[in-house]
Amino acid sequence: MLFRRLSFAIALLLPPSLAEAHPHVFVAAKAEIIYDGQGNVLGVNHVWTFDESYSSFATMGFPKGPDGKFLPEKLAELARINTESLAEFGYFTEGKAGGKRVEFTTPQNYRIEQNGDALTLFMSLPLKNPVSGKTFSIDVSDPSYFVAFAFDEAKDAVVLAQAPTACTVTIRRPSQADLSGFAKLSDQMFMQLTNKSEVQGAFSNRALVACP
Repeated sequence: MLFRRLSFAIALLLPPSLAEAHPHVFVAAKAEIIYDGQGNVLGVNHVWTFDESYSSFATMGFPKGPDGKFLPEKLAELARINTESLAEFGYFTEGKAGGKRVEFTTPQNYRIEQNGDALTLFMSLPLKNPVSGKTFSIDVSDPSYFVAFAFDEAKDAVVLAQAPTACTVTIRRPSQADLSGFAKLSDQMFMQLTNKSEVQGAFSNRALVACP
């Protein structure tokens, strides 16, 4: 089976047995949750930095300019194809307001930047309708475990824009020890794990916002 090299969602092109395998792509995520200044959430700005191995795979054969960086038009095309492919997976983003799932719509302002040997995808993901942000959460993860997301360890990993004062953000990252352990398993061994709930919990990557 051929790979569509430009597509981030390469799990689509693999047999189902491999699509459920342990992580093959690692992403350091940041997010900005956008409020309207009146307590309602409008959407999320994502910043995803891919591991160097996937970044190299995705840009294989890309021409470079005199500065040694990939041509902007190639990165723009990669961003477009990636973003369109992510629609099949709900953009790996589950949002909830007051415990109820919310619906996102077509991404905006997407682009990819080259940072050394890594690629970073920037993407704005608007909500279909504004929702109350009194209690709001996003889970950025891949249920198939093909892609492992983890919020960056930086203080600005998840920030709020125009949110009411005194809102707090709690981040629940996947265990790095678990990620490292799963990464050492073969695909076959990973699929033999019987406690799927335990695996799913290990890969949970969630930010919870509480406002007074």
